[in-house]
Amino acid sequence: MALAVFDESLGMGRVKSARELFELFAERLRPEQKAIPDMARDAKTMLDGMAGSGKMDSLALLAPGAKDNDLNDIAYVLVKSGAASRCLEDIAKKDVAAAKGLFRALKTIDMSEAHRIIRQFIRHPDARIRAEALEGFSPERDEEIEEVFEIYAGEPDWLIKKRLIAILLKTRSRAVIERLFLKLERGFFTRQFLMEFIRLCGELKIEESLECLAKVFSRRPFFNMVWANEPRVNAIVSLARLSTPAAASYVEKALGDRSRAVRRMAQFVKGQG
Repeated sequence: MALAVFDESLGMGRVKSARELFELFAERLRPEQKAIPDMARDAKTMLDGMAGSGKMDSLALLAPGAKDNDLNDIAYVLVKSGAASRCLEDIAKKDVAAAKGLFRALKTIDMSEAHRIIRQFIRHPDARIRAEALEGFSPERDEEIEEVFEIYAGEPDWLIKKRLIAILLKTRSRAVIERLFLKLERGFFTRQFLMEFIRLCGELKIEESLECLAKVFSRRPFFNMVWANEPRVNAIVSLARLSTPAAASYVEKALGDRSRAVRRMAQFVKGQG
């Protein structure tokens, strides 16, 4: 009977009803009900039946065009059934917008499971899927940090590279931040990413980046030109945003810098401009 109702809910696109029925057998049985062998066995049979690949495929087909509440319900059932990774891969091939919506929904259901599933998509061939998977992704182990560095090295999309910089900065690990900085400070073609690094250090208030920002400020270019001093100007802004005594000392020092652009920015952030 329950399977028939579940099938009917899917057939009529009643996602909420399907979720409620699935949730009943997955999480809402009372301890005294689970203690009855026949009832526990029947509940497992029902749950296994609802979680079958055919039914999960039918549920996934409802994702394109679904509203946020329905996407949350779809994500819940896919995660609890163990079909989320497979179904997300299929959805991503057909409807990127629906896949992106499900990624967002996953994060509201079960963060640890969402992390495991989303990690499988951070190397996806479609840049839109990679970008969504990386949104809010936070490496939890050293091997995941290494993976982010590997992805950064081979990532062709500039916007995604900037997102990867933010992910690494948010680890708030001095070793990780220093390693990233060393990659970005070398070479003409990394300049825009170095600028993003500098900006995010201040925006995210990454105190562990103090030494890197100080190095940027302290390296005076051979030619005292506005373009050449731009990283130093931005470093002053980020140092001011860190709001620490050590960072403030560099801003104070910048007031006497030989670069007019650096001096003016230091005056501005100190409220003297």
